[in-house]
Amino acid sequence: MSEELVEQPVEPFDQHELLGLIAPRPFLLIGGDSADNDKSWHYINAAKRVYQMLGRPRQLGYYNHRQGHSPTPEAYELSLEWLEHFLLSGE
Repeated sequence: MSEELVEQPVEPFDQHELLGLIAPRPFLLIGGDSADNDKSWHYINAAKRVYQMLGRPRQLGYYNHRQGHSPTPEAYELSLEWLEHFLLSGE
């Protein structure tokens, strides 16, 4: 039976639904226009409604450095600041 579940997914899920399931945990998407681009705002904004309902709209973020797959030094620094703020401060 478990093999059947792996071979035949029940329903397709979209990114905003998966993000809604982890709310209100902090989540930062870092994109570089290769896989994540401005189209990613669609599912970030859709999931943000769940974060707002739970009183944590700032815990969901997206930064697109527009430089390809590898994060830039600026993106790396921004992500460390974001993680420090939301994971270490307990907000």
